Amino acid sequence: MDSSHVLDRLDVSTGARRRAETEPFTFSLTPDGVRVTNHSYAEPSEHSYVVTIDGDLPIACECPADEHYNPACKHRLAVAIHTPVREAAAAHPVVDGGVQDASESESTESLGQETETSESADGPDWCDCADLGDLPCFECVRRGRKPLSGNG
Repeated sequence: MDSSHVLDRLDVSTGARRRAETEPFTFSLTPDGVRVTNHSYAEPSEHSYVVTIDGDLPIACECPADEHYNPACKHRLAVAIHTPVREAAAAHPVVDGGVQDASESESTESLGQETETSESADGPDWCDCADLGDLPCFECVRRGRKPLSGNG
């Protein structure tokens, strides 16, 4: 992988970079990449596009500017300058030595902020603690809901 910063590997216009750095964007993971929504418009949902990432490089965007012009659009640049966003969208190694793509991870989470999930009396719908006796399930430990404690 190239050791240079991702911006050095993109065709960048000064105007698009300035807008990427100053406009209010939100990011959420999707199976196809990162959804970038621009909240500087009255109707942000009409200014929401998916940016496709290859490794750590934002390579394409659904927006009209990216389709019709050569320099990277502000949505691709916004993903490029937000390192945590790129890292969240990249493939992650898993314990068994394989790779978990971002599309396989929890795409309902918006970069670390969990969305509402249905909870029953036994806990959230993703919780398997009821089947494990005294041990917490992996998801409860991973999410910080329950500690992994033992008699060790």
